[in-house]
This record gives sequence, C-alpha cells and structure tokens, in this order.
Amino acid sequence: MGNIYGKEGLLSGLFKSRDSRDSLDELINSLDPNITRLDLKNRGIERIPENITTLKKLKWLNLPHNKLTHLPDYMCNLTGLLTLRVLGNNIAVLPSQITKMTSLTCLDLGKNDFTEVSASLGELHQLNELHLHWNRIQSVIYSIFNLLLAH
Repeated sequence: MGNIYGKEGLLSGLFKSRDSRDSLDELINSLDPNITRLDLKNRGIERIPENITTLKKLKWLNLPHNKLTHLPDYMCNLTGLLTLRVLGNNIAVLPSQITKMTSLTCLDLGKNDFTEVSASLGELHQLNELHLHWNRIQSVIYSIFNLLLAH
C-alpha cells in the first residue's frame, strides 16, 4: 500500500496538464490500486472520473481548491474512505448516495456553495468531523447536530 502526494511529490510528474480532462483518468489508471492516500489539491480538476472507484483501498482523498461543481454518485462507491476533503470548490449539493460512504470520519466541505446540509449526513454514524465553514448555510438539521455531539 502506498501514498501518492500532490504538488511536490510523485504526482506532479504524472499529472500531464492542469487543464487536461483525460490526464486524471490516465493518472488513476497508472496508479497502484492499493494506494491509501491521494492528494490532488490545486490541480484545476473539473470532474472526477469514474475510474476513481478502482482505488478500493483509498482511505484519504484530498481534492481542495479545484473547479469541482459536484461530486458524482459513483464516488460514493469508495465505501472504505475515511477522509474526504473538497474544500474550496464550487459544490452546492452532495451526491444522493452519500450514505453509502459509511466509513467516513472526516468530511471537509468548507468554502463551497452549500446553502443547506443534507439530512442524509445524519446517517454517517462514523462521521466525527464535519467542516462547513464559508458556505451560505442558513440552518443545520437537528439530526446532524446530534450526530456530531455524540462523538
């Protein structure tokens, strides 16, 4: 099992272009499927390719400060993921299948475009760290508040 780090590490040589849509697909295809950490911060990523789901042992996924407008439902098939960081993007809605990510302990949604928090987050019973800062959220659903207080 290994770690793949972004900017300064191994990843910078593998990532052909900040703006190339195919380069992330190619990168993921070239990775050891047993990696546990993937850092893709500040890469200009607009979409997450479906082949991300081939990284079944991934525990930590770092995608801050990209150009994401949504997280696709197939990403929720990364059921072993413990940490998902997507702060500093333009995401307004969580995937409808977020409840499949039952192992999540940390979810960083800060600095996005959320105006409300999905009640489905209350079903993520392992979640003990939820970052929502710098969004336009009007209220927090009671079930989520109770879940976080329990930890």
